[in-house]
Amino acid sequence: MHNTQNLGKKIRELRMNNNLTMEQLATRAKIHPTLLSKIENGSRKPSITVIRALSSELNLNETDINYLLSLISASTPFEQKLNNNSEGEEVKKSMDEFANKKNPIEVKVPDNLPVLYSDVAMVTSSPYGIVFDFAQNVGPTTTRNVVSRVGISVEHAKALLQVLSKKIVDAEKARTEKEKEDNIKANN
Repeated sequence: MHNTQNLGKKIRELRMNNNLTMEQLATRAKIHPTLLSKIENGSRKPSITVIRALSSELNLNETDINYLLSLISASTPFEQKLNNNSEGEEVKKSMDEFANKKNPIEVKVPDNLPVLYSDVAMVTSSPYGIVFDFAQNVGPTTTRNVVSRVGISVEHAKALLQVLSKKIVDAEKARTEKEKEDNIKANN
């Protein structure tokens, strides 16, 4: 089943749980009933704006909205497998291959791209995956502004955990080496 079909099935289920007809939901969301019909039967991929409008009328929480958005944003077969989770072993194999660098990819980061260090990192979970919210404190207040949100599937989160564990060990070793170098320089 493709993501547009999963999305349509989920929207239909949510609409029916809210005891709304297709016509009622379309009118409230300010979209044409034909468009809603095509979305629900999986023949049309809605825009983010349409997903947000439908979500608002269905009174969805942020987790459910993120899940619906993830269904329209997954574009590669690998991402689709992760979202559908219908081919678990193949997904795990793909994740392992990526972690073992059998299929390296090139990532280009512009030299002028600043690194944004965050004061606060919050992690929430749902049946659909993990959401990371990175925030910064606002002056001497208790207010925190979220500056970045990143959602990943559960499978990606598991792979990330493995990578983070290794990177933490590497960072601690590098810090220890730096402290040793600094001590040697201070004693000379």
